[in-house]
Amino acid sequence: MPLPDQTFIPELVDVDFPSYRSWLGLGNREVPVDASALTAALNAGTTETFTRDNDGVAYDVSRLSITSRGVEVGSSDDPDALVIGVNRAFLLDALGTGDQLTLGLDDPIAPLAIRNPDRDGTLSILMPVRLDQPV
Repeated sequence: MPLPDQTFIPELVDVDFPSYRSWLGLGNREVPVDASALTAALNAGTTETFTRDNDGVAYDVSRLSITSRGVEVGSSDDPDALVIGVNRAFLLDALGTGDQLTLGLDDPIAPLAIRNPDRDGTLSILMPVRLDQPV
């Protein structure tokens, strides 16, 4: 909260933001997940460290393998698995929104929609990490 004798002038960012309504239909392939089980698997699983190009900040990436059995952390022995890289910390935050969630996904580089069936009409959107980038 500003002090009475201070003025704050926000700076507008010169970029276009997508309409959130266009993202509500994300995730044609829906996979149910137990949030606590996936959280435990993420905490126990291995990560890869990536570095952001713009500021050099390092972050941990987890691989999710989406198979006919559901979501697995790490690589899968299923040759048909859809493998997605995610910022581990961001996914852990999103998993805190409920007990039974649905991951909606389309492909490895499309936004990942995380829905709580108990909170109809709400979702978290997580941008994946390109796994083919140099580490």
